[in-house]
Formats: sequence, C-alpha cells, structure tokens
Amino acid sequence: MIARVRRGFRALYMLTGLLCLLLFGSLVSGILFLESIEPLSKVLLGSLALIFGIGTAVLFREILSGFIPKKTFAEVSREEEPIYGFFELLVAGLGSTMGASMLTVLPYAIENFSASATLWATVLSGIVSFMLAVGYGKMYKESLERGKVVVGGPAFVREAFGKGAAYFICRLSMWIGTTALTAFNAIIFYYFLMRYLPQIMESAGMGSLRYYAIALIGLLFTYWLYFLLRYESKKKRKVAKAQVISIIAFLALLFGTLFFFVKMPGDYSPIERLLNLPDFSSTIFTAGYIYLVLFGFQEIQALVADTKRDVSIIGRKIDRSRFVPLAMEATVIVSIGIFLIYSVVLSKFSLTGEIPPLEVAQRFGGAPLALNSAIFMLAAVTTLTPSYLAASRHLAELAKDEIVPKKIARYSWLFTLLTLFSMSLLSSEMLVEVADAGILFSLTIIALSELKLYRGKITFLGAFRALFTAFTCLLILFSFYFIRPQVFIYSLSFIVLS
Repeated sequence: MIARVRRGFRALYMLTGLLCLLLFGSLVSGILFLESIEPLSKVLLGSLALIFGIGTAVLFREILSGFIPKKTFAEVSREEEPIYGFFELLVAGLGSTMGASMLTVLPYAIENFSASATLWATVLSGIVSFMLAVGYGKMYKESLERGKVVVGGPAFVREAFGKGAAYFICRLSMWIGTTALTAFNAIIFYYFLMRYLPQIMESAGMGSLRYYAIALIGLLFTYWLYFLLRYESKKKRKVAKAQVISIIAFLALLFGTLFFFVKMPGDYSPIERLLNLPDFSSTIFTAGYIYLVLFGFQEIQALVADTKRDVSIIGRKIDRSRFVPLAMEATVIVSIGIFLIYSVVLSKFSLTGEIPPLEVAQRFGGAPLALNSAIFMLAAVTTLTPSYLAASRHLAELAKDEIVPKKIARYSWLFTLLTLFSMSLLSSEMLVEVADAGILFSLTIIALSELKLYRGKITFLGAFRALFTAFTCLLILFSFYFIRPQVFIYSLSFIVLS
C-alpha cells in the first residue's frame, strides 16, 4: 500500500514537472522570439519562467533518481584543513576582480563618458573600496575576539543587527548584484565564443575548425563549472592552486596585451583626453558604473573559514587577524594600479563593439589578437565561475539562517542559474548597472554595521570612515536614480520578485 502511494506521488511529481517544462519552454520561446516585448515585461516573464524552471528541475531529478544511486546526489564532505595564507587570499581577491568585467566595463566607461571621468571614478571607487576593506578587517578582528568566524560581508550585518530586515535585504541585494554580474560575464563570454572567435579563426585561416573550437571551449568550461559545483568543498587545495595558476597567467597575458597596445598607433591623443576634466555628476555616475570591477576584495571574506591561523611573511609570523585584512587592502591597491594603467593605455583608441579591446586587436592581428583572445577565454575561469558560486552561496546562507525555506540551500545553485538566465535577457549595459545598484545598496548596510558591531571601541576616525563610506555608496547609488531611473525599477523588480 505504501509503495503504491509513493509511486502515485512520483507520477504526480512527473506530471507537474512536465507541465512546468511546457510552460517554461513557452515563456522562454516568447521572450526570445517576440521582438516587441518591453524590457520590464521580459523581466516579469523571465521571473515566471524561473518559477516553472524550478518545477522542470524537479522533473529531471525525479526521473534520474530512478536510475542513478542516491549517493550521487549526496553532499560532498568538506575539507577541514585550513589552506589559505596571505598569498592565496591575495590571489583569490585579484582573481575575483580581474576578468571579463574589468576588460569590458572600463572601455565602455571611457567611450561612453570620458577617459578623465573613468580615471577619477576609478580613484573614487578605489578609495571607497579601500575604506570598506579596512572596515571589513576591523569587523573580522572583532568577531575573532568574540570567538566567531564570520564568513562573507553580509554576515557582519547579521552579527550587528540580527536576522532581521537589514540582514535579509543586505544578503538579497548582494545576491541580486552578484547574479547580475555573473549574467554580464556570461553574455560577454557568449559574445566572444559566437561572434568574435569565428572571425578570429577565419582571419587565421582556420575557419573550417571554428565549430570544433567553440564546442571544445564550451565543453571545457562546462567541465570546470561542474568540478567547482561538485568538488569546491572537498578539493579546496586543488581549487586554490588552479586559482593561483590562472591569475598569474591572466596577469602575464594582460601585461603582454598592454605592451602591444602601447606600441600601436592610436586614434586620439591620450594626454588631451585625460586633461579634459569631467564635471562632478559625470564622475559620480561613472564611479557607480565601474564599481563592480573593484569589489572583488570581499571574496576574501567568504574564504576566512579556511584560512590558516598564522603565516610567515618576510620572516615574520603574522596571525590571521592581521594578514586577512592586509590581503583585502592589498587587493584593492593592486587592482586600482592595474585599472589606472589599463584605462590610460586604452584612452588613445576609439573603443567600439561589445568587446572593445578585441575590436582594437583585430585591426592589427598577430600577437595582440592572440593575446586578447587568450585573455578572454581565461577570464571565464577567473571571474565567471567564481561570481556564480559566490551568488549561490549568498542564497544558500539565507536558507541556512532559516530566513527562507531550508531546502533552498540544496537548490541555491539552481535558483541562481535560472535567475541568471532571466537576467541575461537584459542588455549588457543594463546588467552592469543592476549589478552595481544591488552591490552598492548591500555595501551601504555593511558599512553601517561596523558602528553597531564595534560599538564602544570604534574611534572617531573609524566612525567617520564608516559613515563616509556609507554616504558615498548611497550618493553613487542615487546617481543612478537621477540619471538612469529605470535601473532602480529593474533592481527593485528583481528583489521583490525574488
């Protein structure tokens, strides 16, 4: 009797899943092939498709559970031994910062606003990020003194204000922001594979192999994503080594690219473009537009549970309460320097197309084109997959804190993946702004939490730093409202619908 009831429920699950699959397919087809749909309507339809997509996933899991042993779906045990020292944390921070978003957002800003506005905005965003990194370090040290290891920036809000509205909005906004960032990186990777790579191979006389190359790159990328999803917790040491190798290779390719760009003849005089001082409002808006390329330092805070208790730097032993904040601050400083150099070098070119550096390299071909192609393929490893995993963790934490149903923690990767697909219906420029809006709103709350968490111990300068950081984040955030109000509408739509 019980077996019959179970079979009946399984059949009901499968029937519901099939219905969800039909509705999911219908909505996605309508979004893709009806050109007259407004962007906001696409967001609403995409959100409905997200709901039915979850039902579709239930269908496939129910079917597979009859053929694949349950141990296949079991969670992988965590690796307990701490593996992250100062250098590994610095590499992780740089790996979360350097990638497709940096290679495209900065050129977009130079061409759409101005080279000087981009430079000043990079400095302003860098100052805000550095102040946040200092605040993260102070709060991390305070949590260690209390006997807690706080993982992730929004967790500071939970420690300061409890599991209330502030924490929920902060964590959810960060999830929306990082998912939008992942969607942007995914679109850029898609543009590279489907638009630029075939042209590059045609120019190299290998046009007949372009489909095989696209399939091979897609397969390798899918395998890497599966490896991270399945084994990130168990194989942390191997993941850390892969990060070190990939970011060193990325930086080598980046400096090789800059070397050739410096030697190339430009379209403008970079000195004239840089000396043309921007107005205040343009600088503020540009700072908001490019901010997502500078907040990678907080990925270090998500790794603190696996950091070593102490490390040796230049013969001196330093405990984790000092080297973790130092790694975050060093990440910001190094990133600012690289971004400024990259912006100055690119300011002499006319930057057009979906991936401006590739457009520039295609004019000259040869080594510059090969280096730029390699760096964009590597960018998918350094930023796309980590940003997706970070977004999944934010949603899983809400479930573990019992703010949303606990089962969501097991399927956080799926919710994030389907939300990513719905966000991909927006333009790349809109995704940048939605990501910035979500991240800046979350960081405002995190900056203010230092006042509560560090209460009684914080100095006047510390309080001023926290308030100034929160005020600047809000100022940059509200610049979107006055210049691009639709960004607020889309960001709020995703938060409410989520």
